[in-house]
Amino acid sequence: MAAESSPPAFRPDVCVVSLRRLRLEREQAELQREIDRLQAAGELGAALIVLLERKLSVQRALEVAERAN
Repeated sequence: MAAESSPPAFRPDVCVVSLRRLRLEREQAELQREIDRLQAAGELGAALIVLLERKLSVQRALEVAERAN
């Protein structure tokens, strides 16, 4: 009887970090699309500033996640 191979097991903490990083990368891309849209429309007000601040926050969180890997 042939031995069944099982998929590699991943540590839960590594999976959590990877999933968080992916979520942050998606959020960063969405923020950039919205920033681009506002800039193309000539918007330079508070909404753009809020998005830029959030993008910076997400970028910092990504840097922390990269160091955790």
